[in-house]
Amino acid sequence: MKKQVLIINNDVGVSYLLTKVLKLPEVKIITKNSYEDVNDIVEKQCFDLILTDALIDGTFMFEYIEELRSKFPDTRLVVMSEMNQQSIKNNLKIMGMDDFISLPFNPIKIKERISSYL
Repeated sequence: MKKQVLIINNDVGVSYLLTKVLKLPEVKIITKNSYEDVNDIVEKQCFDLILTDALIDGTFMFEYIEELRSKFPDTRLVVMSEMNQQSIKNNLKIMGMDDFISLPFNPIKIKERISSYL
C-alpha cells in the first residue's frame, strides 16, 4: 500500500521541487497551495505525512498547525519556514510538530529527513 504525503506550500515552485525530490514508487504525493484547497482535501483523505509551510495564505500559523494536528492526530507533521526563531520552533513542537525544516533546504538532506518518517 502506498504511503500518502500531503505537501502544502503557497509557492507552486517549492511544491513542485519537493514533489520531485521526494518522489518514490511507494509514495503518493498530493500538493495543495492554499488554505481552501487544504480544507477540501483533509475532509476526504488521510495522510501518513503532512509537509507544510508554517504560513499559508488565508490563515494564521499557530491556528493552522493546531487545526492540522487536531484533524490528523496520528499523522507525522513536518513544518517548513524561513523563520528560524527558536521560540517559533518551541511553540510548534508543543502543538505536536514532528520536525522543523528551515528554508531554503538542501534537496538531498530533506529527502533523507522526510524518508525517515515514511
